[in-house]
Formats: sequence, C-alpha cells, structure tokens
Amino acid sequence: MLNPVSATLNSFSIELGLNEQQKQQILPFLQDEVKQLGALKKNTSLKPEQKLEQLKQIGSAIDAKITPLLDQQQQQKFQAIREEKRRELFEKLGNAVIDKAEAKIQQVM
Repeated sequence: MLNPVSATLNSFSIELGLNEQQKQQILPFLQDEVKQLGALKKNTSLKPEQKLEQLKQIGSAIDAKITPLLDQQQQQKFQAIREEKRRELFEKLGNAVIDKAEAKIQQVM
C-alpha cells in the first residue's frame, strides 16, 4: 500500500504528466506538506478557524514551490486539482465544526 506522499505524487504524475526530474523535485515538497499537515492536525491549542487559516498558508506555500517546476499546461491542471482538494477538505472541516456546534447546543438544551 502506498503512503500518502507516494499516492499524491503518483496521482500528480499521472494527471499532470510529470517527468522523472519533476517527480524528484516535487517529492520533498509533498513530504514537507504531509509533515506540516500532521502537526497541524495534532495541534489541539488552535481553534478550527485558526486551523483553516494555517491550512491555507501551508497549501499556498507548497503550491508556490511546486508551480515553478511545472510547464504552463501542468500548472493549470495542478491548480485545478489543488482547488478541488481544498474545496473537499474545507467542506469536511466545515461540517466537523457544524457538528461540534450542534452537539454543544444539544448539551445546553
């Protein structure tokens, strides 16, 4: 079974048509992103809104490192993929926040 970084790199490789050099250049950035996201997930001192903001910052920083390694066509595909993944993640996080709020309301009533 592939680890999350390998799975992501595989997905990008296929969808973006990455060459071997691009894969080698992008891999460390994806590994760094996974570490940062793992640390963010474990950080219980942040409020959900703060986590969302940090999530955006991490994604933007990684995107800024990866984008210059891609040609114009790959950049467009990459941005579309990342936007879709972000949308899915924000929906998931937003639903978790709503569920917590609803649970608190139920406890109070």
